[in-house]
Amino acid sequence: MRKRGRFVRSEVWVALALSGLSILLHALIPRDVSRELFAVVLGSLGGVYLGGALKAGTNRDIAITALGALVCVGFAVAGLRGPLWIIGAGFLAHAVWDWVHHAIRKGTVGRWWPPFCAIYDVVVGGYLLAVSLTSPSRA
Repeated sequence: MRKRGRFVRSEVWVALALSGLSILLHALIPRDVSRELFAVVLGSLGGVYLGGALKAGTNRDIAITALGALVCVGFAVAGLRGPLWIIGAGFLAHAVWDWVHHAIRKGTVGRWWPPFCAIYDVVVGGYLLAVSLTSPSRA
């Protein structure tokens, strides 16, 4: 889709909308429920890539992606047992993974996922870090 000579990419708008809704949800629901929800989302992120690697990747792709999925789960579990900023840091780490993984291993997931995840991860991860470091009572 083109608009005034520039590409309008739906994954950008969807990521921004969903990250905004996630932040709103964090503000509206009890903190313990919010923490659990963000931990589940973070733990699930690696599964998207693992599913793509299982479908289209080599054994090496699967092994590398499984390691990345385990790191996401590790951040999620640590964030449930520790401070919220760990979950925020996990989202930011996943954003880095998105760009590195996409640059090195193109084709194991659709081209829509890396930019979507990277934007969502940076917005939500940055928000969770900011909330947990500036307003511990809201974390």
